[in-house]
Amino acid sequence: MLEKQYVIITAFVLLLVLQSINVKAQNSVHDSLKIVQPTSISFLYQKGYVFPTNDFVRGNNAKNDIIDDFQTFATRITKQTLGDHLWQQLYHYPEYGLGIYVAEFYNPEEIGMPIAFYSYYNAPFYRWKRFT
Repeated sequence: MLEKQYVIITAFVLLLVLQSINVKAQNSVHDSLKIVQPTSISFLYQKGYVFPTNDFVRGNNAKNDIIDDFQTFATRITKQTLGDHLWQQLYHYPEYGLGIYVAEFYNPEEIGMPIAFYSYYNAPFYRWKRFT
């Protein structure tokens, strides 16, 4: 039991130390701070139902198996703009990124496993004054 408490305390202290490493110091005569564009990684999962819209998903396939559910996995890398360039300010600080998407319909012999690589751009079309 004492070993488990020691591991938990050590992990907590290590976490505190790692969070404090990102401290910025003065790097010239003038006090300056370099702002780094935030980058994030997202992991997404979805499970859903397939509506029986045609004979194939109703079971009229080689396995005579009804295809009624699916699951998807996606990973994406996002970069948020901070307004360093005029276009970023004009388009209200958009974000952009790359991703990979994998779907599984539990019937790989007939449907396969769809995989998609994609890029995206996310910017507001209009900002309402009372919500910004």
